[in-house]
Amino acid sequence: MVQYLVTRGADVHSRTKDGDTVADLANGLFEHAVVHPDTVALLERLGSANSHNCRSNECVVPTKEDKPAAAAQSAKAAESIASRPPAPTPMAAQENTPK
Repeated sequence: MVQYLVTRGADVHSRTKDGDTVADLANGLFEHAVVHPDTVALLERLGSANSHNCRSNECVVPTKEDKPAAAAQSAKAAESIASRPPAPTPMAAQENTPK
């Protein structure tokens, strides 16, 4: 979904009035928010800044020793997501429907 929105002009450099980036929003902006690490990794790869300030109670903060492994895993997940072809638009899906 993120890749689709970016190809349609979504700005990964956007910030909220409080200064949070789109990567920050995917990284658990509130205490009970769901964290989306694959989405965060993709957004970072696409150029979004990330404060790494996860506020969710579901955050998994890697230890200093685990950070290189966690970064490699996030990069691999982002590559996997980015390599998927974009989903067809609703209009394109309708055009390909046999009549």
